[in-house]
Amino acid sequence: MEFKLNNLPRNCSNEEIIAEIKRVDSLVKKSTLTKSDFAKFSKIHSSTVIRRLGDWHKVLELAGLAHKYSGPVVSPKQREQLAKRMTDEEILIELKNVAKILTKKFITVEDVKKHSKFLGPCYY
Repeated sequence: MEFKLNNLPRNCSNEEIIAEIKRVDSLVKKSTLTKSDFAKFSKIHSSTVIRRLGDWHKVLELAGLAHKYSGPVVSPKQREQLAKRMTDEEILIELKNVAKILTKKFITVEDVKKHSKFLGPCYY
């Protein structure tokens, strides 16, 4: 009787992780590959995969499965969250800059989302 591990070793390579993602995808046989589907069949936890390779969208991209991503795309503005570290004064300056760019006296939330370098979420 041969003993076989059910999990990938902790020191497995990124290539082994990507191979595991592809293996699981072949078992799931759906148009998307979610983290919960991955968890049902995988030999490595999705949080470990994300910690090593990036967010779930990037993980699927690295495995050549970007078309199987079903969640929202996180923009660089969201990922960096620069506005969290801004002071009230810096936020006011940024809002004034957006108004100046648009040559408007009053701006909307949509204006800020579209034209601010720092403020507001931005989904693609």
